[in-house]
Amino acid sequence: MKKVILVLLLICIARTARGYIEPVVEDQDAVTLPRLLLHFHKSVAVVDVQRVDMERGLVRFGVVERIQGAEALKDMRQVILQEGRIPDALRKLKVGQKAVFFGEDSEGQSFLYVEGLWCHSLLRDDSGWRRLHEIRPIYNGCFTGSADELIVALKRLVMGQEAVVRSRPRGSPQEVWVRYSMRMPAQRTPVDASQVPHAQETPRVDAAQARELREKELAELRQQIRQFEQQVGPGDPHMRALRVEFRKREEGLESEQQRAERLQQNRRLELREIEKRMERLRAELRELERERERLQRDLKSED
Repeated sequence: MKKVILVLLLICIARTARGYIEPVVEDQDAVTLPRLLLHFHKSVAVVDVQRVDMERGLVRFGVVERIQGAEALKDMRQVILQEGRIPDALRKLKVGQKAVFFGEDSEGQSFLYVEGLWCHSLLRDDSGWRRLHEIRPIYNGCFTGSADELIVALKRLVMGQEAVVRSRPRGSPQEVWVRYSMRMPAQRTPVDASQVPHAQETPRVDAAQARELREKELAELRQQIRQFEQQVGPGDPHMRALRVEFRKREEGLESEQQRAERLQQNRRLELREIEKRMERLRAELRELERERERLQRDLKSED
């Protein structure tokens, strides 16, 4: 049974490994709720509309509840203009309306789920205003429904439970039901409508317990990687996908200090690599100088 689970895991990861690195994708199958939780591990929160300025396209949200991370997030400011105008669907925003915020990642990207829309935004300066880049209906294949339904699903996933949600595949007017689990974050399992529970329990999010669950999942994945590496060897292309998943889960458990130290270490490594490249270029330049001098001597001797 363990081998079967491992094979299924590898198939899912190999197909959609890019989704762990870049949340903005064109492949609908690469987006799942567990993947979004893994990618936006620093901040996922329930927010509500506090102020709306439709003339200027500005909305202020307040943090209602933290689902994961988000310690530093107190409010969320959003520009809802797209190419100078407000999308019609966002004109319905009103004070008190709930939404779910995912963000930011290391590239300044965030997502806001509001009014059934997946709004992709960018934070590019110190103003704190996130600017709407585009609305991405392709993400309806990940989830479609109310903000309250999304909140229940995310809480269940964070606390180690399965979540059954509605989604709408690309090009289909019909919604389908799918099941998610953090143990298999790349997998979207179809669920027969007759088997969908009428209501799903909403667990209380316990940060310490959620972390314990993530650490357990990480340990299990580490063991799976070792088993698979023994079977196929370290050079197998699927090993890279497994390591990418492992690294993303590991990053999700970092503290702010650990994250800062890791980024600093990465910069040091990049700097050392640049210095090595510069030294190689200097050596090549010295060689070219010697060749130039040799050619000049040859020319003088011929004269």
